Formats: sequence, C-alpha cells, structure tokens
Amino acid sequence: MVDNCARTCVLGDFNLPEFDWTSYAHPNNDLYNLASKFVCNNGLLQFIKVPTREDNILDIVLCSDVLACDNVDVSVPIGNSDHNVHGDS
Repeated sequence: MVDNCARTCVLGDFNLPEFDWTSYAHPNNDLYNLASKFVCNNGLLQFIKVPTREDNILDIVLCSDVLACDNVDVSVPIGNSDHNVHGDS
C-alpha cells in the first residue's frame, strides 16, 4: 500500500495574539477565522505552548504529523530580536 498523505509543516510569525492554541478559541473576525479554517482543514496541530513574545504565542509551528515535531523548545531571542527562538531539540 502506498501512503498518499504528505507531511505538512508551517512555521512562522502569525501575529495572532488572541488565538488560544490550547482550545483553538479566537475572536470572530475574518483574519482569525481564516487562520482557524486553514489549521483545521489541513489537519494541523500547533506545537509551541509557551509565549514567544511577551505574553503571546506569535511564532508557531504547525504540523500534520505529531511525530515530526514531538520535541520543540523555545529559547531566548537571538541578537536584537523581540521574539524568542523555537527549535527541535
């Protein structure tokens, strides 16, 4: 049997400070609704669980395969960046 399901990972600064990634709750507006629909329609899970800028989770790691991103850490910013760094350890 051939597996036709591609693994998808999306990384970046989504700037959605009011998105609750634990419950996937968010404000009811076009931007947040579109982001939520993208995540759900593509079977993605969000792996960053701690704030990446002040009290917000802005930088996120979305992946369709839980085993591909099972150990993601957040570290202090590099240089003059105002965002923490995330990576696989």
